[in-house]
Amino acid sequence: MQNWPIWRKLAASFLLLLLTFGGVSALIVNAIGGLEEAQTEKADAHAGARATQTLLYLTLEQMNAVRGFTILGQPAFYETYVENRDKVTDAVDEIRSVSQGHDFGGMIDEYAAATAEWQKDKLEPTIALARNPATRAEAQELAGKKQLSRIRDAIKALDAAQKNRVEAADAEEASLRAGVRWTLGLGIAIMLALSGGLAFLLNRSIAQPVADMVGKMGRLAAGDHAVEAQTGDRRDEIGDMGRALHVFRDAAIAKEAAEVAKRANEAEQKKIVDLLSGALKRLSAGDVSHSIDADVAPTYQGLRDDYNSAVAGLRNLVHAVSQSVEAIRTGTSEIASATNDLARRTESNAASIEETAAAVTQIDGSVRASATAAGDTVSRADRAHGAVVSGRAVAEEAMQAMTRVSDSAKGIDDVIEGLDKIAFQTRVLAMNAAVEAGRAGEAGRGFAVVADLVSALAMRAEEESKQAREQLTATQVDIEGAVQAVRRVDSALVGIATDVAEVNSLLDTVAEGSRSQATAISEVSGAIQSLDGATQQNAAMVEQTSAAAQTLSTEADRLAEHASAFQPGTGGHRASAALHMAA
Repeated sequence: MQNWPIWRKLAASFLLLLLTFGGVSALIVNAIGGLEEAQTEKADAHAGARATQTLLYLTLEQMNAVRGFTILGQPAFYETYVENRDKVTDAVDEIRSVSQGHDFGGMIDEYAAATAEWQKDKLEPTIALARNPATRAEAQELAGKKQLSRIRDAIKALDAAQKNRVEAADAEEASLRAGVRWTLGLGIAIMLALSGGLAFLLNRSIAQPVADMVGKMGRLAAGDHAVEAQTGDRRDEIGDMGRALHVFRDAAIAKEAAEVAKRANEAEQKKIVDLLSGALKRLSAGDVSHSIDADVAPTYQGLRDDYNSAVAGLRNLVHAVSQSVEAIRTGTSEIASATNDLARRTESNAASIEETAAAVTQIDGSVRASATAAGDTVSRADRAHGAVVSGRAVAEEAMQAMTRVSDSAKGIDDVIEGLDKIAFQTRVLAMNAAVEAGRAGEAGRGFAVVADLVSALAMRAEEESKQAREQLTATQVDIEGAVQAVRRVDSALVGIATDVAEVNSLLDTVAEGSRSQATAISEVSGAIQSLDGATQQNAAMVEQTSAAAQTLSTEADRLAEHASAFQPGTGGHRASAALHMAA
């Protein structure tokens, strides 16, 4: 177990605690369950005892109600008897329900049989006699006799059994309560003992080794390199911590040795830094003839040699700079003169190109305006052509509508002719009716009046039909004239559409030519603008070149001034003389 990981030790401890707690809890739950059953039994026993006492009370109430009925004859006493009789049945059922599992059935049956016999043989005959005033005295005599001996014996036996049950239930409950307390105390004692034992084991196997390891780590941090973990061959986290402590100790020892070597290296480093500092101070003062000749550690010999080589190269550079300054000054003077001449020519070319670009831009604007106007004209011609086509369509629709109206007029003429015939036949029928009415004499006089009215209406219908036919004929003539007029308008629109199409074609040609000219002029304008931009860039570059030449000349003078600050020795005297002559 010592080699178990800490998590496994803790898990095993907690698992053991949980199992023990589960076992103790199961015992306690079992004991509490038995106690609850005992309490239920106790409650049933007390309920049975109370119900048994209630039986005696209800029996006496029945007896008293019957006696009151025999004496006074009031129905209320009889109702009280019936009510208590029913309550007896309920009480017996309650005793049976709370006495399940106990041998009380014979006693309950005995009481029920005695009560039924008493009610049948004693109470019911007494009540029957009491109902008749003539026999009421006999009923009173019967009610005064002793009647409850058997019932009292049954209730007494049942009550004794219930009391014994109550005493047994109380004793069982007390015993189980004591058992629950004993089980609970034993469980707590077991849990405390187990917890203490596990705490002791965990402290010995985990807490104490960890605390010891913390102390040794503190000593190691304080500089004590003689600490030992003393964890042996443990393979748990404590063993890992001990091995890690040894690693830290070895690292601390190695670090201390490295510190000693570092201090020695820092001394050598300080020496070379001091030498370089002195040499650099002389170099910053302009003395390039100084070199480092002192002995240094092998590690820094390369640095010393590199410094000496750099100083030697700097001496040569000073000589070369002194010789090149004059050549730079001469070249910059020639560049400045050439760039000034080129700048004047570039400015002249730029002005000419700018004027040409302005003229081409004006031409481009005019051509574009012409192309736009031609395009607008083509659009309007297209709309005019569309309007003519729409007009032709409207004229065609008008012709078709008038044709349909003419056909409808013919149909109306046929209808009018039919109405005319109906009116004629109606007038003939009216005349026949008038003749028949005349034959009928005085009896047909009213019918004759109606026949005259119908004849008058028929004649009026013929006149209206004639006028409608005349108006319809005139309308047909007007429609024919309108159709001819619409056809002439359609012919005129056809001619207009043809002319508009030809004009549209010519305008398309003009617009296309204008667009081509505008495109060509735009390309020329773009080329001129590109040339103008290039010329402007050339002018700017010439100015930059001139400024660069002037800057180069100034920098050459400054370079000569800085080079004269160095003291290169013999070669340096020659360089200083050359600079002086150049000045």
